[in-house]
Amino acid sequence: MDGKTPKPHSHTKSGLRQPSQWTDNEQKAWVPLLFVGCVLLYAVRGALPVTVIQMSVEFEWDKRTSGAILSSFFWGYVMTQIIGGQLADKHGGEVVLWMSGFGWSLAILSITIFASIYKV
Repeated sequence: MDGKTPKPHSHTKSGLRQPSQWTDNEQKAWVPLLFVGCVLLYAVRGALPVTVIQMSVEFEWDKRTSGAILSSFFWGYVMTQIIGGQLADKHGGEVVLWMSGFGWSLAILSITIFASIYKV
């Protein structure tokens, strides 16, 4: 690279957008962060169906309520993938990754706080 900041996207002769190459420093910063983010997301996805059993006992949920919570998590996960892709195309992936990580953290904290306050 010539020391200049790479453009977010470059176009090929066929007109398809190709992501630009990351610099070495960018790779060293982003790859570990993306790995940790993926591990945490899969951990939550795997833990929620297991923990909802204990949560249903603690908060006295019936099977219908537990199912609604699990399906809400599923549909929220699916819809945020679509919305996140659209936002990344418009604003860039870096902004969307930081904002989604911050939003995810707030959601996890608020769920536990509100569940203990309101005892659904």
